[in-house]
Parts: sequence; C-alpha cells; structure tokens
Amino acid sequence: MLKHQFYIMKKIIATLLLSVSFGLFLFAQVNLPPASTKQIITNEFGSGKITIEYARPNLKNRTYFAENSELAPIGKLWRFGANAATTIKFTEDVTINEKPLAAGTYSVYAIPGKETMSVIFNKGLKNWGLDGYKESEDVLRVSSPVEKSPFSDETFALVLTDVKKTSCKLLITWGHYDVYLNLTTNPKNKMVQPSSKQIVINNFGLGDIEFSYCRPNINNRTYFAENSELAPQGKLWRLGANAATLIKFTNDVKIDGKELKAGKYALYAIPSDNSMEFVFNKGVDNWGTEGYKENQDVLRVKLPLEKSSFFLETFDIEMVDVKDESCKLLVSWGNKICFIPITTNVKDILKAKFEKELYNTNDKTNFYDAARFYFEYEKDFPLALECINKAISKNPKGYWMFLLKARILKESNNKVEAKTAAEACAKIAAEEKNDDYVTFANELIKNL
Repeated sequence: MLKHQFYIMKKIIATLLLSVSFGLFLFAQVNLPPASTKQIITNEFGSGKITIEYARPNLKNRTYFAENSELAPIGKLWRFGANAATTIKFTEDVTINEKPLAAGTYSVYAIPGKETMSVIFNKGLKNWGLDGYKESEDVLRVSSPVEKSPFSDETFALVLTDVKKTSCKLLITWGHYDVYLNLTTNPKNKMVQPSSKQIVINNFGLGDIEFSYCRPNINNRTYFAENSELAPQGKLWRLGANAATLIKFTNDVKIDGKELKAGKYALYAIPSDNSMEFVFNKGVDNWGTEGYKENQDVLRVKLPLEKSSFFLETFDIEMVDVKDESCKLLVSWGNKICFIPITTNVKDILKAKFEKELYNTNDKTNFYDAARFYFEYEKDFPLALECINKAISKNPKGYWMFLLKARILKESNNKVEAKTAAEACAKIAAEEKNDDYVTFANELIKNL
C-alpha cells in the first residue's frame, strides 16, 4: 500500500503546479467528456417546431446493426442512441410515413432489421434507455427501408433534411446505414417561413458548441457559382438565410489549427470554385450581411469545398465525428460539402484535476472518472486499475465499473481477471435488465 501511495505521489508531484495554471475553481465543475455526447436540435416545421434530444454513441470499431452485434443488434429493441431514451417533441400534429401522430412529446425506440428499421414512438418519458419501457405505452410504430450510405458516419446522428413548408425527412444515419422517415404537417398558420430556423446544442470537450441558422432550399436556383442566385462566388454570404448564422463555444477551441477564444460569433462564408473561406466575426446582432464590418473579424480559415455523391436540397450544418478533443462541422448544400475541423484541450485540464484529487483523496473523489482518464488518456493501467477498484468498493453494483475494470485488465494482458470482471458486469447488468452491458461484457470475453 505504501509502495502504491509512493507511486501515485511520484505521478502527481511533477504536474501539481499545472493545476494552478488552469485555475483550481474549475475542478468542482470539470468532468470527463461523456462517452456519447448529448445533442438537442430544434427546427421550425410548418408553423410549429420539432425538438429532438438524444445521446450520440461512436462506433469505435464495434459491430452494429447485425445479428448479436455489440451495438443495436438486429431484432432487439434499441434506445435509438445512448444513455437516456431519445425524445422528440412535435408542437403540431404530424404524419410519419403517412401514419398520424398527435402533437406531443414521445420517447423514440427502434428495432433494427436486415432490410428495414422499425421506429417506435412511446409515451414513457422518464425512461433511462430501455429501463421502464412498456409496449402498452407505444403510440405509433412505423417501418422504413435501410439504405447503404456513401459515407461512414462514426457518430450516430439524427438529421432533419429536405425541410419544406409541409414536409421534411428525418434521417437516421450511423456507419454505412441510412434510414429515412417521411414527415408531413398541416400548418395552423399558413404564413410559413420559406427558410426554417434550426438551433443545435452539442456537448464538445468540457463544454458545448451551439449554433443557430436559417436553412434555405435551393428550389432549382443556381448556387456557389459566378453571379449565382444563391451564395455567389467571391462574395460574403451569411451562411444560411435571414439573420446572421451564430455559433457559440463555451471553451477555447482551434479551428483548422488556429486559436479561437470561447465566445459567441457571427459566422460568414465566401464561396469559391473549390474552397470556402469561413469568417468568425463579433457582429452577433447583424441581420445577415447587413452591419458586417471587416474590422470585427476574429478569425478566417479557408477550407476545401468538395463535391458530394448526394444532393441536399435544404442547407445543413451538422456536427460529425464528435470525439473528446475533436469534431468536424459539416456544411452541406446541393452537391457540395465542406468540413471545418475543430479541436479543444481536454487532456491537460483533466490531468491537473485528477492529479490534485488523488493527492487530496476524500469522500468526493470520483475514482471512476479517474480510472477512465488514466486508462483512456494516459494509458497508465496500474493507476487506472487502482482507481477502478476503489470506485467498485464504493459501488459494488456498478456493472459499468466492472466493464471498465475488464477493459483495463485486458489491456494489461491479465485475461483471467479480465474475464472474471466481465462476467461480474454481465451478471449485474442482467439483474438490472441492461442488455447493452450484457452484450458488451460477452463480446469482451469472446475477444480475450
């Protein structure tokens, strides 16, 4: 024990001063980035709105949408994301695949199949994933074909696309699979804006990225060309329609390697034949390009404008490939796409936090998060194992903790104890009716 305490002391003394540079006040607030980031989308539709709230798992080289796959296996009820049940709110009555659904808030589940996916709208609103799901609370079930995607989307995404006055599509996309639900509405107010407004909030790093913009449709008009009707080449564009597009970062980031401080910015673009220059500007109260002043520019980056293999009628900005310290902002319209790479610093801040917490261990020390950090970021398996054992001693029913312990032991080449930990995870998870963790544990055992 004394030997291990000395080991921890050696690990932390060298970096203890780092905690001061990041500000000790942060430590009460900082947690590890969630394994599956949460996203909230609100999009105008008809004369109402659609709001979707869900968590976005990454594939991480795991199997999915297959028989007995680690993620979303065929024929089994799936929470349609991760963590808490996905929810969707309609402020007006809609039809989904020509079936009526009254205005209201619903939990959304799915049952993947080889050729189709069944999507379920359910009244159980406080469920954690599948926990608490009751088939008797189903309100609507619809089915749509599974299509092969030209891209592989690492991060699960729900995207409202082809948004028109009375119709739109909900795209369900993950890996190489796409599924579309067709939505229609009969607006109470017939004066519907031609360019719907969308607001997106997504966890990123130790904070969030939020952006709001209006989404014009092409409507057979020219775009991204010399003197085109929409977004002509060489001219400042509001990156959407109506008011200026806004983007907010709660933490400092780098855009294509260039530093940008936390804050709120107007986001403009200048299209050209094969690139797009993005302009981050302080004029957050501007109406489109009106009021724009070049001396308020904070950052400009020029990135490749690529040809897409599909056509997107409605302008779209989407966060893709969302990881702890990096993501991409995908700007898509027509048959053109552009990726904005974004990075942030998570590791140094977390290292300072956990070095301090392990130096001053108390009842509030989060040993599970510490174990995750030393396992995932530092690859320090002995210290990660020590932390997860302390976490389990405080919560012996934490099946997710046993799974992390099994992963640590596997990477430490201790297959016997890894199997024991995975079996404990599967047993407790089965008792708690969490099929996902039973699958994760069994898959780990199979790969030992």
